[in-house]
Amino acid sequence: MRIHVVGIGAVGNFVAFHLRRSLAPKHSVFALHRSETFGLVKNRPDGAVLSVERDGSVMQQDGVIHLPYGEPRTRSRRSDFAPAALSARDDPDVRNEIGPIDSLVVTTKAYAVPPLLKVFRPNLSRDSTIVLLHNGMGVYEKVIANVFPEPHNRPNFVFCTNTHGLYSSGFLHTVHSGVGQLRLGIVPDPFEHNYEASYHAAEDPLDARLSLDDIANVSNPKDITPRYLNLRNTIAALVNAPGLRAWL
Repeated sequence: MRIHVVGIGAVGNFVAFHLRRSLAPKHSVFALHRSETFGLVKNRPDGAVLSVERDGSVMQQDGVIHLPYGEPRTRSRRSDFAPAALSARDDPDVRNEIGPIDSLVVTTKAYAVPPLLKVFRPNLSRDSTIVLLHNGMGVYEKVIANVFPEPHNRPNFVFCTNTHGLYSSGFLHTVHSGVGQLRLGIVPDPFEHNYEASYHAAEDPLDARLSLDDIANVSNPKDITPRYLNLRNTIAALVNAPGLRAWL
C-alpha cells in the first residue's frame, strides 16, 4: 500500500506520524510538501523525522518518505470561506516521482483542495481513495464538479472530521493538546457497492456493526478489485492506528 498525506501542518504531521508508526514496513507513507518548504526537509540534520508532543513528552517517528509536489504561483487569499487563486507548476519529473497514488489524505485548508487535486489528477485513478480531512464545507461538491465530473471515473472519497486538539510548535512538530477522534464516512459508491451490508443485516440493532469485508472480502481474493482493496486498506490503516482514534 502507498498512502500519501498532503498538507503537512499540525494535522497532516499527526496523521502521517501515526500511520507510519502503526503500518507494517512493507507499506509506504509519503509526506508531500510544497516545493518552497521542501528545502526545509532536505536541510534537516535529523533526516526529517516527525515529532508529536503530548503532555511535555515528545515522540519521534522516522521512515516517512518526503517528496515535493510543486510550487504555488499565487495565493491571493488565505480565507477558508472564499476561493483563493491557487495554482501549481506542473513538473512532470515530480509527477513521475510521486507515481500512482493508492490513497491520498488531504489535510490542507479548504480553499486549496480543488486546485491541489487537479495537480494530482495524473497520479489518481478511479481505483484510488481520497480522504478529505480539511476544515470548511462544500469542498467535495467543487471537487466532483471541476476535477472528477464523471462518476464512474471518480476515485473513492472518504469524509473525515477531526476533534483532536492539535497545533504546530515547529516544522514537523505537532503538539497534541487534546485527545479527540477521527470520524470517517465513505461516500456512496457510483457502482452501488454496499458498504453497509453487515450493518443492515443484523437482526438486533444493538448488534449492528460495519465490516471491512463489506468493502472488500479478503477471504475471496479473486473477487477483489483494486478499487475496493485500496478503499479497504485506507479505512483499515486509519482505524487500526491507535493514536488516531478513528472510527466509522
